[in-house]
Amino acid sequence: MRLAVLGMSLFLTEEELVVLTGRRRATAQAEFLRSRHIRHIVNRAGRVVVVREWLNDESKAAPIEPNFAALKALG
Repeated sequence: MRLAVLGMSLFLTEEELVVLTGRRRATAQAEFLRSRHIRHIVNRAGRVVVVREWLNDESKAAPIEPNFAALKALG
């Protein structure tokens, strides 16, 4: 893997997630990432995981979900 050769981890570190999100709690980090459509997963330990390539690859961005409540209100 190219990142391993450069000495970079495949995943963002916990400190990088704090810098990116401005939050320390995993639930708050996930909420921040979700609100900005940044692809991530929450692992079985409850930690947020972001693959570095996901930050730069627009084709793998999280899909934007429609606001069904607003659509329903329109009638």
